[in-house]
Amino acid sequence: MKTAKTRFLQNPHPPDLHIGVRDWLTQQDALGHHVYCLIDGALVGERSLRKLTRAGITWLSPVANNHPEAHEGLGLLLFDLQGPARQIALPLILEITNGVPTLQFISLHSEQRDHLPRLLAWLSEIHMGKGQAFYGRLADNRILSPMLSILSPLQNQVLGETIALWAWLDRTGRLEERTFPHVDRVPDILLDNGELLPFVLSDWQHADLMRLTAIDMHYAKLLEKVPEILPATHGAALHERLDRINRRALARGIQDEMEQLLFLTVALTCSDDFDDAPFLTQDWEKVAKGAAFSSLVRDWDDEIWLRLTPMAVKVAH
Repeated sequence: MKTAKTRFLQNPHPPDLHIGVRDWLTQQDALGHHVYCLIDGALVGERSLRKLTRAGITWLSPVANNHPEAHEGLGLLLFDLQGPARQIALPLILEITNGVPTLQFISLHSEQRDHLPRLLAWLSEIHMGKGQAFYGRLADNRILSPMLSILSPLQNQVLGETIALWAWLDRTGRLEERTFPHVDRVPDILLDNGELLPFVLSDWQHADLMRLTAIDMHYAKLLEKVPEILPATHGAALHERLDRINRRALARGIQDEMEQLLFLTVALTCSDDFDDAPFLTQDWEKVAKGAAFSSLVRDWDDEIWLRLTPMAVKVAH
């Protein structure tokens, strides 16, 4: 099999993306909304940022405190797309984000435009129990989409005070969007002396976020450790395939991240449905009783591997 060349499970921009973005921006103009573009500086890289600088394009960098990975162009880059700047900045931004999962548009209630940098900094500083905090790369589309899906009603109200609509590219390169009902002010329960309390994810929200981003994390490890087993397909199609295989692992009772990674490795090496082989039935019964999948694989002899190998030939054809 061919080695995968792409860093991300993201399709290139569709040829007509610039038309779709232009029409979307025109709609926001008609609504009287102020629009910003948001990208992740670390994902596009320093070379691309220099291209923007040479063109005279400037940006704001809302950052979460105490997170060096968010500074010096490595975190959130916010571009004002109102006025003449749109014609200059947008084509270059589309160019440098091609095939990279970081292109977002935030449509604001115009009277709240000054609140956006502070809001993004707040949303990037994710707090958990026991005083834990980490930097959430919300300009990464792979993070944003799942994160918005797990927000509580109160957290949605915080966004709704400032943001009318948040749009981003899905894995196929098409615009996806989330609307926030407008609220006049943030609920008092989320304020302390007029300032927002920290952005906190509950245990279940964090678990959901990890579950929804698992395939990208698995892919990164596969790309690092065993790129030779990755197929020639890439982008959204490969994400769909890996997700389908991982669902099979979950159905077999495999919850641990490293065990899932091993299941994916065996599937990509042999067959996506290798687990349906009748001679593995007893193994799945053991997994259901708490046995680690990895311990069973270590005991597979040459005969089992030989019986699995023809399955790969069948799939290839």
